[in-house]
Amino acid sequence: MQHMDTRHEYLVAISLDGAMREGTEQRVLAADAEEACALYREQVLWRNPQLQEWVLDKNPYAGFCGCAWFASMEEDDYYESTGQLLATSEQFRSRMLEFFADDRLLGIRFLNYYFADNADEDSNELPPEVFAYIAVHSSSYIDIEAVDLSGLPEYLKSAAP
Repeated sequence: MQHMDTRHEYLVAISLDGAMREGTEQRVLAADAEEACALYREQVLWRNPQLQEWVLDKNPYAGFCGCAWFASMEEDDYYESTGQLLATSEQFRSRMLEFFADDRLLGIRFLNYYFADNADEDSNELPPEVFAYIAVHSSSYIDIEAVDLSGLPEYLKSAAP
């Protein structure tokens, strides 16, 4: 008896407002949509230039850093009304290290990058491991959607990116 492969081909991408974000799509073979999304986070997402740009952006309201600057609606509302941060840099550091709890060294590397002087070229880069960690651990901030392509007619499958 032959073992049948129960994996399906999924089209997986970052989802914004319920729609797949163009330029983030990737075909993934997986047993189900959950596995397809996990594989996408582990193998694809961290290499995406849009994710890397988001991680490198030091603007609290646009970049990954906002996840630690705005831990409550009060902090978010205060920034929107005053343009100033309510959280202290110590709170920010503590929250970032909490996010990087599974690999504290990566958290320290991110903080060194974040607080570095922009004129210092050597500190303006992050190792790939930081992007990979954030991609895998950012399910609260980045929605991923997977669509099973196995039920689609062949002509539609070939039209998918």
